[in-house]
Amino acid sequence: MSNPLIMKLEHGAHLTEEDRGVFARLSSRTWRIPSPYDIASDCDQPENVHLITEGFACRHKLLPDGRR
Repeated sequence: MSNPLIMKLEHGAHLTEEDRGVFARLSSRTWRIPSPYDIASDCDQPENVHLITEGFACRHKLLPDGRR
């Protein structure tokens, strides 16, 4: 099975087998996020990097009146 992260990185860099193993382990835990679900909010302090391997995500700002 192909790993989207490794495939993307190999477009611009030569990866060793050790590199591929590290990136495979880093991207091995996956979650299916239902729509509409906020991955992060304005007040959150980032602690992780989110790698989207399937589908897409959008960035928006929540206005005081509740609109995006």
